[in-house]
Amino acid sequence: MSFKLVHCRLCIDDPIPPKTSEYFYIELDAFLHAAYRKTALTKLWTVVKDKDEMINSYVLKKPFQQNELKGQDRIFILEVFFTTLKGDEYEKGHEGQQTGLQFVRLGGDFKFYGVDTVP
Repeated sequence: MSFKLVHCRLCIDDPIPPKTSEYFYIELDAFLHAAYRKTALTKLWTVVKDKDEMINSYVLKKPFQQNELKGQDRIFILEVFFTTLKGDEYEKGHEGQQTGLQFVRLGGDFKFYGVDTVP
């Protein structure tokens, strides 16, 4: 139900984040390990149960890092966003944050693609 390689901006420990999205991919096992250790991801799991979600979709053009997507020119990403920080919740003037779970339809099934945040 997931790609072996998943997109996760929240999993990168580098204090200077990469400039291109190709560096935000990690092995699924590493993602699952981070999912219960990274503060931003553990916050996501607490709000998934209690909050309303916002559904978003967009087309992502190649290149893709996952072997299952090689040869495709574009894919359709479905994102389900949850508000993980309300405006001013972290500190006064902070705009808040949403964290989204990303899915790709492949061969009639949806596969977990990754996690992203706004901002």
